[in-house]
Amino acid sequence: MKKLLFLVCFLGLAITSFGQKMEVAIGYGTPSLYGVAESVIGGFGTLLTGSNYSTTSNGVLNVQVTRHDREGRWRYGLEFNSEFFDTAGELKSTTYYSISPKVDHFWSGNQRKLRFYSGVAAGVLIRSSETDSDSESDAFLAVNVTPIAIRYGREFGVFLAPNLGVNAFLQLGLSYQF
Repeated sequence: MKKLLFLVCFLGLAITSFGQKMEVAIGYGTPSLYGVAESVIGGFGTLLTGSNYSTTSNGVLNVQVTRHDREGRWRYGLEFNSEFFDTAGELKSTTYYSISPKVDHFWSGNQRKLRFYSGVAAGVLIRSSETDSDSESDAFLAVNVTPIAIRYGREFGVFLAPNLGVNAFLQLGLSYQF
């Protein structure tokens, strides 16, 4: 845990030291690829082992803190995701938390209001689940690919981003550049 905290502080310092503009964003969307896999695997596990539990994802909350390079073509930083699940049966709760460094490339210059971008992120995903008798946490590789997304606005903006990975399959959000 200390190593993870050190890594987050180090990356935070690196993000704030370089670049021209900073951006904060918050978004919410549909379940992620990881959340759908959790539900499907849980369903098969119930059939095979006879256990009594099920999970259904309620969606993914995403928070990003990023910096832009001087030309406004690259955006890099950290993102935090939290996916919440409805549970039934023996399983009391399941939650996914992830933190990932990310990089996005904008396909047009920063003088336009409507911009298209693609991105990639990789980090750590922590799955936390609790039953009547115990609780457990697992860590996995968190990967996300954004094939092509849309951002509209200058300082304040809205974005719509399809994703494959730890983020929502389809995410809508707000961002602010300063």
